Amino acid sequence: MKTLIFAIAVIAITFTACQKAPITIPTTETSSDVLPTNAHYYCNGIQVYHQHDITNFGLPQTSVLLTDQLDGVMDYYYFDNNDMAESFINSVPTFTEMQAKIRQAKIVRAYAVSIHEDEYVAANGAPSAAFTAYLDDFKTRAFPINLYSLINYLPAPGYPVMGPTPVLVGGINNLSNSVRGTGAPMNLHFFDANNFNPIAGVFFAVVGGIPNLPLMGWGNRISSVNF
Repeated sequence: MKTLIFAIAVIAITFTACQKAPITIPTTETSSDVLPTNAHYYCNGIQVYHQHDITNFGLPQTSVLLTDQLDGVMDYYYFDNNDMAESFINSVPTFTEMQAKIRQAKIVRAYAVSIHEDEYVAANGAPSAAFTAYLDDFKTRAFPINLYSLINYLPAPGYPVMGPTPVLVGGINNLSNSVRGTGAPMNLHFFDANNFNPIAGVFFAVVGGIPNLPLMGWGNRISSVNF
């Protein structure tokens, strides 16, 4: 499955404030069709209360926006495609950092395409010197996240990621099942392809951590990171 996911969970005050209970998200294995009541779910802008009403759940081009900043609870917005999700993000004034991150990812991706970076990585297994140097301009934070190959942040201490990373190391590439911050707010965009290819992605902004990525359909799908 190559579901395109944008996931945004924003805390209001401090990192410690985001130590919440694990996020609950509907899955195909849900025993009841009734969605959890501790969150709100929307399908193309219409609030739904049953999983079968999320008509685009799990489809290849579905884009999902996750945020806790609009009505005080965790909201899941399912859109038919990335353009619809991006349009929604751009319409919300408080999502300025997310908007900027989308613009940045597009700039980086355009450069990767212009120098045929995908072909280089496919042939060499690592990013080119030119692309690595280009990314230096975007590296503004040091080790704000750890990726873990298992759920619930195991095994410790995880794999630290610094700045934009076009190709994750072999020990973690497409093995990530959980992610959390390392003490500083994080704003990042995961992709399931190299060099920020927007085939699929998941957005986190100022979030403490997601202990179980497979519940979002995202386990073992991360190949590159931009933040």
